[in-house]
Amino acid sequence: MESLTWFHSAGVPRDELAPLLSDYLALDRLRTVRRLLLVRCGALALIAAVAGPLVGWLSALGRSLVVALFLLPPAWTWMLERRADVRLSARLRSIKASTASRPQAPPS
Repeated sequence: MESLTWFHSAGVPRDELAPLLSDYLALDRLRTVRRLLLVRCGALALIAAVAGPLVGWLSALGRSLVVALFLLPPAWTWMLERRADVRLSARLRSIKASTASRPQAPPS
């Protein structure tokens, strides 16, 4: 579930805001790369899984290995994305703790 975090950037010290934005941009870039890899590598894995038995060019073990190798880059990127998400969440928690604790509504 996506959540929205809102705070005045003027209330956050500049040395804390720059790494926060950097982590957010890194997470967004990883999400984009993962989605692109999943489509491309998933299509190749599907082709290998479907066309392999029809052509008969590899054994069942060989086909499974090819499919696993095609799905490895998106899985690795997903793990990197989870790590970046945890790092961003921790940074947001530390910034929320250091800013004023009065609740405010986002600007309309």
